[in-house]
Amino acid sequence: MRFNNKHYRQGHYSRFYSWISWRIALLLLIYLSPGYANSYPLSSLRGQIVINEVLFKQSGANTATENDEFIELYNAGSVAVDLTRLRLIDGNLFTNEIDGTSGNITGNSNAFNFICSGKQVCTGSSLLPPNTYAVIWVGQASATTHAPQASFQAWLGNAPKLNDTGDDMWLYEQSSSELSLVDYMSVGSGTAVNTNVPSDIWNFSYNASLLNFAKGQSVSLTPNGQLSSSACWETSTSGNASSTCPHYLPSLAQDNTRLMSQGASNTRLYTLSGRVFQDKNVNGLDDSETGLRKVTVVLQKLSDQTCQITRTDTSGAYQFSQLNQGDYSVYEAAQTDIDANTCPPTPSDPNQYTSSSPNQRPVTINQQSLSEINFADVRRPALSLNHSLVIQPDSVAVYAHRFSSYSSGTVLFSLQNSVATPNLDWASQLYRDANCNQQLDATDTPLTSALNLHANQSICVLVKVLSPSNASSGATYTFAVQSQFVFGDGSLIAEPVLQTQRDITRVIADTQGAGNLVLNKAVYNVTRDTEGSVALPSEILRYTLHYTNSGDGKLHDFALHDSVPAFTHLVGTPTCGTTPSALDTCQAVVDGTALEWQFSGYLPAGAEGEVTFTVQVD
Repeated sequence: MRFNNKHYRQGHYSRFYSWISWRIALLLLIYLSPGYANSYPLSSLRGQIVINEVLFKQSGANTATENDEFIELYNAGSVAVDLTRLRLIDGNLFTNEIDGTSGNITGNSNAFNFICSGKQVCTGSSLLPPNTYAVIWVGQASATTHAPQASFQAWLGNAPKLNDTGDDMWLYEQSSSELSLVDYMSVGSGTAVNTNVPSDIWNFSYNASLLNFAKGQSVSLTPNGQLSSSACWETSTSGNASSTCPHYLPSLAQDNTRLMSQGASNTRLYTLSGRVFQDKNVNGLDDSETGLRKVTVVLQKLSDQTCQITRTDTSGAYQFSQLNQGDYSVYEAAQTDIDANTCPPTPSDPNQYTSSSPNQRPVTINQQSLSEINFADVRRPALSLNHSLVIQPDSVAVYAHRFSSYSSGTVLFSLQNSVATPNLDWASQLYRDANCNQQLDATDTPLTSALNLHANQSICVLVKVLSPSNASSGATYTFAVQSQFVFGDGSLIAEPVLQTQRDITRVIADTQGAGNLVLNKAVYNVTRDTEGSVALPSEILRYTLHYTNSGDGKLHDFALHDSVPAFTHLVGTPTCGTTPSALDTCQAVVDGTALEWQFSGYLPAGAEGEVTFTVQVD
């Protein structure tokens, strides 16, 4: 049998070429199909840095000095981005499909790397903060190529490079290991437009509608800063995307002479503002009352469940800017740290305040800004202070207390939880101290009913205690003075505020004379260097307990007790201050919020001293 080598070679080559042609065709089909484009690596910056506006058709002549073509980038994220990580060019660097060696925006085959060299000029920081713009001008710097609101600008110094009948813009991130795609957009058609673009990034069916621009009329992304979608681009001010773009907002022309908004928002943005104030008349309305400063206010956008956070200024005012239309929730979240990751926050009142309006308010921005989205708070009243006295049998002790109200309302005083040890018959009665002199005068009348108060009014009360004649040394009588305060007429805040202070009376029967302990408590605002009746969060207060033996005998087994006030925390260690020499030792003991000063020795008649402790307001 003869082997026909010629026929074998011909058939073999024919089949080989056929196989090669089929493989090439298949590869080209895959390469040119939209599915291939999905293999482009996507940058982690995608959606954070977006191509936001492009002017393809310059308004001036075909010279570098009159060329006002530009590309605007926007940081839609929450952190600053180093622009030098990016590469910008009107060409596909993945496939090396670029506009020759001189047709690109840089005038050469290289992408712009946001580091100016040669004739290029850069101004501003290359670290682009959130919600700010970078504008790259293809031409030279001039009065008409300027975006004063932009955080970063560059002028590439070239004559017009963008194709008026169709072109595209590619934004990449260049790392040490790979090139990845950040954003893409295109208009029109023709050889300047690359066709192998990710199908989930761009739909070319919109390109024709984006080509109807006049000289000096840009194409804009709407809403401003949204992740680039072909359905949400339009020729500026045309309204073409109104029927295709979700959450559409009309694009604006913020330039005085051209239809473009370089370095500024493409769409009308809105503000939301209000105040957090002390509602002294308890009506929930802002009647030019005192504002509360440094209160955290949070704005939650319901469509994407994101939050913005701010704090009130010294007048209690706050404002959120650059807001799109939509539904929001505004929170008073005074106890929330400045952390946008806590979204939504837990509504909360400022320290020592109660809300007379809701802490959360739903609002809708619809073609206009919103103001007077206010939060009303009432300051809780204060009742001071607790006391301890030592008296003889069948004697009278008088305890003075002051109730301070910072809002209008009513207060009812009562004596609660009286305990006599041993069980003897003590007598006690509440009086109103009309002149606040801390003494029981003939004009002071018993307190039996509620009192009306206006804002910033104080009521002084006295408690008269009569010890039994048969009381022996060591007998004690303890009771609590309670205030029950209702804000306003009770319609906005139904729950009354209950506050108590404890008074202790101790009997010492001594034939050689008896000691009489008198305590006075004072508070000083260290932060403000003034008396401490008013304090704001984080301020430092120093409490001083001054003790005196006003009797004619010695006081033995002497100890002082107090507690850390609510809404504060102890700073440092309580001190013994000035101690009379007859009291041999003084030791401060802290047990949670309970404070005790233990003394050895005795307190002579007429002797006095003081102890102190310091707190910080929460």
